[in-house]
Amino acid sequence: MSTRTRRATPAVPRRRIAHPPPQALTAREILDAQIDESAFVGQIIEYAVLRGWLFDIKRQDVSAAHVPKGVRKADRDAAGDGMPDLILTRASDGRLIFFEVKRAGKGSALREKQVRWGEALMAVASQSFNVAYAVVEPKDWAKVERLLR
Repeated sequence: MSTRTRRATPAVPRRRIAHPPPQALTAREILDAQIDESAFVGQIIEYAVLRGWLFDIKRQDVSAAHVPKGVRKADRDAAGDGMPDLILTRASDGRLIFFEVKRAGKGSALREKQVRWGEALMAVASQSFNVAYAVVEPKDWAKVERLLR
């Protein structure tokens, strides 16, 4: 009877897949993620008032029922839908700014009607250097400051 000795096969080293380390969030990114849309609108308004701007906020309580009866039903039903959240004007330099304010992160995509309003306002802004339209979220604070100077 022959006995064979089994040779131990050398262990094959496992390849490790190098994953990049997770990027650490900056303090600004952490704070931006915490703020909701209405608080961010409040910050914009506070800064704008300090810079001499008048403002108006899109009111959720104004419904299509306030639109005159002579307007087509489809237009009445969409009244105000998609209009930017914040409108600012300053008489000293004749400027007008429309801000569509979004919260940070997911769920901040523009709806179809907001896109239509944005396109229309950008067309107006391209014809006049005194009119601006911007979609902003908390991480865009520098843009807000620049526009409100």
